[in-house]
Amino acid sequence: MRLRNVGGIVNRIGFLLAIIVGTSAAAVAQAKDADRPFASIAIANPEDLAPVDGDRVIVSAMDGWGRRSGALVLVDRRTGAVTKLRQHRSARARTSDGCDGPVPEALFKPHGIALTRDGAGRRGLYAVNHGARESIEFFRFESAPRPRLVWEGCAVFPPGAFGNSVAVARDRALFVTNQGRQLDGAAPITPFGGEVLSWRPKTGWSSVPGSRVEGANGLLLSPDEATLYVAAWTDRAVVAVPIAPGGGAGRIPLPFLPDNLRWSDSGAIFATGHLTSTDEVARCFMAPQGGCTIASAIAELDPVALRTVCARKAPTSMATSVVGMGRELWIGSARSSHLDRIEGPLCPADDRDRL
Repeated sequence: MRLRNVGGIVNRIGFLLAIIVGTSAAAVAQAKDADRPFASIAIANPEDLAPVDGDRVIVSAMDGWGRRSGALVLVDRRTGAVTKLRQHRSARARTSDGCDGPVPEALFKPHGIALTRDGAGRRGLYAVNHGARESIEFFRFESAPRPRLVWEGCAVFPPGAFGNSVAVARDRALFVTNQGRQLDGAAPITPFGGEVLSWRPKTGWSSVPGSRVEGANGLLLSPDEATLYVAAWTDRAVVAVPIAPGGGAGRIPLPFLPDNLRWSDSGAIFATGHLTSTDEVARCFMAPQGGCTIASAIAELDPVALRTVCARKAPTSMATSVVGMGRELWIGSARSSHLDRIEGPLCPADDRDRL
């Protein structure tokens, strides 16, 4: 009887020690993670970012600066691993004139991207493409058994149009900023174009009324799908365009040239852009092999009050997109060798980097 009691006491002590050791190990792991440096991730020209979840981001890696084509890649926050997303054709792919199959990977040139989720949890990925054809490519993103893209169709742009960013409605209607010739045949308002186009499978392309802005660049659709937020790059502003009853209308001036727009977890808009002239950005962007830098900034915007909450300098040259990943901010660039990771929040308590 006494021996059994002794054994029980020993077992209880061992159980408590296991809890203490396990808790300590977890605490050490958390401390190490908290102290971990925010290392950049090697990706060429990571222009646009679309978070899949809190640990993974799909990145649109552009062509340029010595790269003849681009790619869509998946980045894991926990490991830093970068996986190129291979394209596979769906047996149910929708084909049409000029859109009879996926663009060969050697010719693929992705630009802006949008990630969607339907009621069953399936992920759709829409990518503006400039290689082999001017189009929006439709993919299904699959995580298992390994990450990949399944091509399901595309929408070819009207002649002379040049897409930049894309947003997708729940009914699969597409919105895209057009930096090329206007749909009515008029020349661009600026050398970088200036309107939003919409596309629906049955009706095709049309101009969004009231969407003509200078240098139409980044694009977001509000959660209620009543407002488009358009980055007017050359006008240094984000413009709210109503597209349904109750939609907002107005303009948020910015101290930089705004590029891509992204939603934060709190429902704010993250804007990213350039602290220089349009000519300087264009020269650097078109440089054959690089060797130039463009000062950049990021900002948090209130989409309801149409105001800037804060704006700060970014450590990234020619920064184009920022997303929140836990306590980190990930910053992409149209012309860089890496994806930057810095400590959040976007609006810091001190004024060290504020504009």
